[in-house]
Amino acid sequence: PMDFALWKSAKPGEPKWSSPWGEGRPGWHIECSAMSMSHLGDTFDIHCGGRDLIFPHHENEIAQSEGASGCEYVRYWMHNGFINIDEEKMSKSLGNVFNIRDITERYEPLVLRFFLMTGTHYRNPINFSDSMLEEASARVAYFYETLRKVEDFLSDEHGEHDGALSCEALIGSFKEQFNECMNDDFNVVRMMDPIAEIFKTLNELVTTRKQKKKASAAASARALLVELRDVDTVLNLFSAPVDEYLVRHRLKAAGRRGLASAWIETRISERIAARVARDWSLADEIRDDLLANGIVLMDHPGGTEWMIQEGRDTEAADP
Repeated sequence: PMDFALWKSAKPGEPKWSSPWGEGRPGWHIECSAMSMSHLGDTFDIHCGGRDLIFPHHENEIAQSEGASGCEYVRYWMHNGFINIDEEKMSKSLGNVFNIRDITERYEPLVLRFFLMTGTHYRNPINFSDSMLEEASARVAYFYETLRKVEDFLSDEHGEHDGALSCEALIGSFKEQFNECMNDDFNVVRMMDPIAEIFKTLNELVTTRKQKKKASAAASARALLVELRDVDTVLNLFSAPVDEYLVRHRLKAAGRRGLASAWIETRISERIAARVARDWSLADEIRDDLLANGIVLMDHPGGTEWMIQEGRDTEAADP
């Protein structure tokens, strides 16, 4: 009884059950042991929870469960660090709690996933702020823009990917690095360096211009994609349909700046008309106006696309 209560005596108005010790209810710690042992057995692999639950809750779970079964209770404990909001601990009492629904109205869910997975190791405290989400949003957009370029590049090559690989060392070491990082207490943060190298290399490959090098570049890009997709069966960061993701991403990015997509499309149409009329001064004026609102235009033979320039503090005008 000086450690913790396995059974609480009944109080008026509370649920209660009969026991050899009188009417009452299980103690807080017993509830978790009872549920896990009922559904997972005397021993199971992974138990998660915040760092604040290590003492007394999880230590008491271990004591009572192993005391009852004589078996190891849990093989791996994964305790996550606290979330801070602008360097201050998130708590209901401070009124600085954000729920996932509110965040994903402004950002793609993949952005939040990427931020939580890569901002710091899961055992460490993580600081949550709009500026950090903006950085994560820009990074995920970079990944998907790269994947779009790769898809276009491989499509242009008409499936001819039988050239010699130009990045065998990177391809050969990538899966080994991934396994090492996952075995290092699921260290996704450490894994981001090899992933960054993959995307850097993909961007270099898709800019290959010499025809005699294109077969090798296409074969290498295809091989890198295979490795990336394999790793992503665990990470689940790059599996969204590329074009669909980029459309959703830029619409939410525009929304965060208070920009209506209809206004953006209208201005782009006006610029296209000015270019057709060879009114270069007006076309440049429209482009500069859009850029002042954080909108970057990308002209290509098929038309003009746009994206939001993220990671900047420029104030959007009210269109």
